[in-house]
Amino acid sequence: MKLLKKLSFFSLFLSICMVLSACNLKGEEYRNKTSNSKVETVNFKDDSKLAKDTINLSKTFGLKDVKSIKINYQGYASVGSSKGSSNNKNSKAISDYIVWGKEIKSNDPYVINQILYYLNYTEKVKSEKNYNDEINRLNSDLKKIKEGDMLANKEKLKKYQGYPIYNGSKKITPEKFNPVITLKSSDGNKVDIPFLLDSSESVVLIDNNIKALSRYATVYLENLIDQDDINTEFSSDIYKIAKQNKLKINFRGEDLELKLPKDFKEDTYGDRYNLFWAYVNDLLKTENDSKDGLEKYKNQKIVLEKYYVSKANFSSLNYDNEKKSYYKINDPAAIVAIRVNDKLIGKFMYGISYPQDVVRLDGKNLMEVTNKSYSDWLSTIMRNDEDSQELAKLSSVDLIKKYYTMLDAGDNNANKLWLAELSAVSGKVSQQVNQEVDEFKDNVEYLLIGDIKKSEIDASSLEAITPEDHIESFTTDIDVKFKKEISILNGQDSPIITLVKLDNNKGYRIVGKGH
Repeated sequence: MKLLKKLSFFSLFLSICMVLSACNLKGEEYRNKTSNSKVETVNFKDDSKLAKDTINLSKTFGLKDVKSIKINYQGYASVGSSKGSSNNKNSKAISDYIVWGKEIKSNDPYVINQILYYLNYTEKVKSEKNYNDEINRLNSDLKKIKEGDMLANKEKLKKYQGYPIYNGSKKITPEKFNPVITLKSSDGNKVDIPFLLDSSESVVLIDNNIKALSRYATVYLENLIDQDDINTEFSSDIYKIAKQNKLKINFRGEDLELKLPKDFKEDTYGDRYNLFWAYVNDLLKTENDSKDGLEKYKNQKIVLEKYYVSKANFSSLNYDNEKKSYYKINDPAAIVAIRVNDKLIGKFMYGISYPQDVVRLDGKNLMEVTNKSYSDWLSTIMRNDEDSQELAKLSSVDLIKKYYTMLDAGDNNANKLWLAELSAVSGKVSQQVNQEVDEFKDNVEYLLIGDIKKSEIDASSLEAITPEDHIESFTTDIDVKFKKEISILNGQDSPIITLVKLDNNKGYRIVGKGH
């Protein structure tokens, strides 16, 4: 039982990093607390590459340069259904529909450069059928609202089912759904570029040439739209951090306000929050300007600022017999700055993956940048976790065998590698359903299991059954599905293990488990 719990512990670092990625602090409470912070706009006049890139990107839109931008944002969400309306008595169910808008402007050279990059990539997909179908659907919905077949939601602006309604937005019902970004050059010429965040993202992911940038370019634009003043969006001291480390910052991600725990030591495995900060504390102490780490700030509120580093080529390391097998990941690395009362008290870099992963940045990896070897990472994070250190020595094959051994023994009290859902603010286990977290937890399992060949799995005691219809929707063909009866404390359960064959060399990978 204890060993099985440790299997999920390898995803500690990835879990908290995902919390940082998935959570963006919004609302007046945070903005009021930070509205007086002194954040300088970075002067990029000495950055000839940025200026040159901006001019080249401007030309792709028929302009000699871009000196200012205006974003006319329009958001939308279907937020449930109503019983009907007086305008259409024959309608059995009418979806509540909300549309909101916001206009923001900027002449910040960094913001302009990043928006141009975003538009340059998304413009390539405007001719895609999916994109145009989405625009047509939205305009059809707007028409239904006008004719009474759909209801424009009358509730106050707030979050509906995970859809963000950005700070400063106003409820609107336009004649036609047409969000645009206006580019203006120094000679007065203008170009209106239509953009649609959700649809652009889903279509962009189809194109291998721009897959790596699409999701995070979208996140950058989303965070820009939510700012009170995007012209002070980019913090100058973070620019200095990047420059000192010879890193090119791609864009700013989220701000997240958290409260540090009273103690960084954690004696139980039900809450990983304290152990994560113990790791960050040790990491900060390796930096010359963070000798005290986080010790003096225990039980205090801190603000995390995250800045993504562009063009980071990730590779996960599989340490089987000291062989290095690489799995490419499209996530960028990030610099996280920690502030207390607007004072920068430390910063660290991480890759959105396991701490032993390699991040290629100007010829350096994360271990080189942070001065920590793989064994250092392991001993730091697993300081009080001898069983996890033993598991770390196992090959992928031995790890999956250990997993099946524990299942056969009925040792499944740790929910079979499922991770706890952590609250973004308290770090405590949350019962709130979060689709993004669920998908993330699945991905942790895929990466943790690694490369497994069918012949190396002892499945003699497992009953092979035919894949269910809904499983067949996976893009990769499913070769095997196992079902095994095991005992748990409150009765019988039947976990279903779904494997897919990646290729002849990589073998099989677990892609799903259910009951």
